[in-house]
Amino acid sequence: MKLFYYLCGDFEDSKVKKVSSYELPLRGLSLGSQELEYHLDDAFFAATEATDVLSANVDVRLAVTNHGGGILDLTFTFAGEIGITCDRCLEEMPLAIDTEYAVKVSPGDAYDDSGDDVIVVPATWPALDVTSLMRDTVLLCIPVMHHHEEGGCNAEMTRLLEAHSGTVTEAETVHVEGDEDEENGAVDPRWLVLRKLKDNNK
Repeated sequence: MKLFYYLCGDFEDSKVKKVSSYELPLRGLSLGSQELEYHLDDAFFAATEATDVLSANVDVRLAVTNHGGGILDLTFTFAGEIGITCDRCLEEMPLAIDTEYAVKVSPGDAYDDSGDDVIVVPATWPALDVTSLMRDTVLLCIPVMHHHEEGGCNAEMTRLLEAHSGTVTEAETVHVEGDEDEENGAVDPRWLVLRKLKDNNK
């Protein structure tokens, strides 16, 4: 990745800089506070293989406080929206992103991000790639269960779910190779109907 165009220059205090790279320069930073802006779109999540994100429009503001000696305080503020798959109808649904993540950068002999709030970076590094920090923060905003608001699901999918919402008997149980239930290899036929409809709509 290319370094920021200002890597060898000084920041201007309190001035926000929009950047196209996802690297934070570790050299040439003036003491004190400065801010940077990033934009995370569809291409960003596709490039980082974040398959749970179907679309994205998220702005990130990074507040950097340089204490000197290689010690930095980073605060990421995220605002925007991503598209994810609805658990109910399997269609894309919007999810608002509004969160913060703070971490301290400290110099050391080897890179270490095992801590929750401290990243150790070799003193020889000219820059820190913050791609994974931003990607993972957004992914952690996705709830375990996610679905459209009431009435927002695909009408045809909803109809099929309601039509097959009765108790599944043993005779109705379907076995599908490569997609088996952990206990007996059974697949709820309701999911087969949904899967078929989704495939037909591609």
